[in-house]
Amino acid sequence: MEVQLVNGNSFNEGRVEIYYDGQWGTICDDNWDMADAQVVCRSLGFTEATEVKTSAAFGEGSGPIILDDISCVGTETSLIQCGSGGWMKHNCGHGEDAGVVCAKTMANNPAIFVSDYCGNFSEDLGLLYDNQQNCDINITVIISNSSESHGVTCLHSLILRTNSEASILLQGNKTSYTLLLEEECLPSVNRFFRYFYSRQIVITLDSVKCIHKLASAFGAPELQADCRKIFPYLLPLDPSFRRPLELYRYSLSSRDSSLQQLILQYLAWNCEGLSRTEVWLSLKPETIGDLLSHTDVMVESEWSLLKALDRWAQANGPGEIMKTLLEMVRFPMLTPEQLFKLQFNLTLYVRYNDVFQRNILEAFEFHTVPFKVLRQYKSQELRSDAFVPRCYSASTWSMYLTHDLITQNNGSSISQLFETPEHPSFIFHAQNISWSFTYYDIKQACQNYSFCSSDTFPMLHLALTGSKDNTIWYKNKALLVCQDSYVIDVFDFKNGTVVIPKANRVGFPCPTGHTGVMALVCPSYKLNA
Repeated sequence: MEVQLVNGNSFNEGRVEIYYDGQWGTICDDNWDMADAQVVCRSLGFTEATEVKTSAAFGEGSGPIILDDISCVGTETSLIQCGSGGWMKHNCGHGEDAGVVCAKTMANNPAIFVSDYCGNFSEDLGLLYDNQQNCDINITVIISNSSESHGVTCLHSLILRTNSEASILLQGNKTSYTLLLEEECLPSVNRFFRYFYSRQIVITLDSVKCIHKLASAFGAPELQADCRKIFPYLLPLDPSFRRPLELYRYSLSSRDSSLQQLILQYLAWNCEGLSRTEVWLSLKPETIGDLLSHTDVMVESEWSLLKALDRWAQANGPGEIMKTLLEMVRFPMLTPEQLFKLQFNLTLYVRYNDVFQRNILEAFEFHTVPFKVLRQYKSQELRSDAFVPRCYSASTWSMYLTHDLITQNNGSSISQLFETPEHPSFIFHAQNISWSFTYYDIKQACQNYSFCSSDTFPMLHLALTGSKDNTIWYKNKALLVCQDSYVIDVFDFKNGTVVIPKANRVGFPCPTGHTGVMALVCPSYKLNA
């Protein structure tokens, strides 16, 4: 339920209005008490309500009276969960409109954000917009796909000239505009245009896409940037990946390259999980190409990636784009056994036999020819992406410490030993090396070690416990995994250590705060040795 506070002297107070059936309306103050006010304030992101207002203390509304006799316990998260007389049922006039005053402090709620650039601008300017009088610019809002007019909003050019983000509305001295908008974005229109006056706007997860769309259309870069800070909270909420992909398509249509890269980063980190969902089969080939060409694409193995491409091809049919996608597969990272099985396990093999044969030959060379010989005769090929391993999450190359395992350790260190091959080449298949992966929660747990010099914790440490081939180097990575299912941040081990930042600094927040940590061993040949 969309809620807003109108006609107050500050952003934390005002007449309570709710959006229902395509229009904003008021609430009657019958039985309106502090419990009801607490629900309103918390739903808007404030810590609490400080005062209840009745008898149209913030002025009378002009829309319908939508609810009456509201009865909240006070623990609800939205007014829609409270009892009432029913939608549009009341025995009141606007002289009984309900209002609230909320505490100015915002709750630690990742679903609510305030973009505030008010500076020296008074909230009185916001009230000037609310009054909708003496305007000289009119904006007609049309609902997309229906050509139905939703009404006219008016603005004051003199006020707009004080805000650089409103410059598009002042170009050419136009006095009228038409805004084509989806019906879902109608509740955001007034709060968006009011932002040009008061420089304050409350953005929720439900409204961020619409606010960003309006900011993009009217050239409000500061507001666009604030919306980009909020989008990361949306992505991990949908394990089906439908919402992230919908937002990625939106980022392409809005031409916001920063937003596009943000969402693509999340999809790349979680490419393995994405490839196992139904929506993977409906992806456009261009989107798959964007993913596979991303520097940090994370998959279980190259084999799992190739099998996912095969499933996609079965669902979408063959095409010339498939050759391009197959060339992005790193065939040398498939084991000799997997290379042999390709002809028996993939439907793509027969149609693209020439692509497979050429890449399989190169892959077998990689697995059988010593590095010194490869470097002598094929140094340029070794520098291409095909011969550089990705970081793989399969147990062959990783160690995972679950959230439960970390919390059970009660604040001290936890360490796991594991082995990996020295390198993906089959030449090293019998030469495993040992690693020690340790999670330090507090400084006392690692104070006896030289790498423990930072005062910031938790800390991860990954150490090679034996010798290694001097032609191989490791660019290992640490992953933060939310709810044991999706990646929310990736870090490079530097000198074997990673300091995990505070929760509000990670790339994509974990809604539950339950994160595990994974170490990925990523070996490569030293081409400059």
